[in-house]
Amino acid sequence: MNAFARDMNQTVVPINPSVAYEMEIRERIVRVEEELKNQRELMKLGFEQMDKRLEQMDKRIDDQREAMRLGFEQVDKRFEDQREAM
Repeated sequence: MNAFARDMNQTVVPINPSVAYEMEIRERIVRVEEELKNQRELMKLGFEQMDKRLEQMDKRIDDQREAMRLGFEQVDKRFEDQREAM
């Protein structure tokens, strides 16, 4: 089982099986590194989207808290007005 490779002049030359195996390993390493890079980019995008979502949730919670505070102030004012009217 001989492996072949093309040299710089595009001629086909036989290569040693251990050299062919090493070339395959290097090609696999390159593919794995590329896939890891893609995975990192996807994770970064996911984290950015999660950050945006958490910011939206924080804003919504803050808005609800403010609305509740205003509601309590109105109720307190009504109680004070009723107490003064008595």
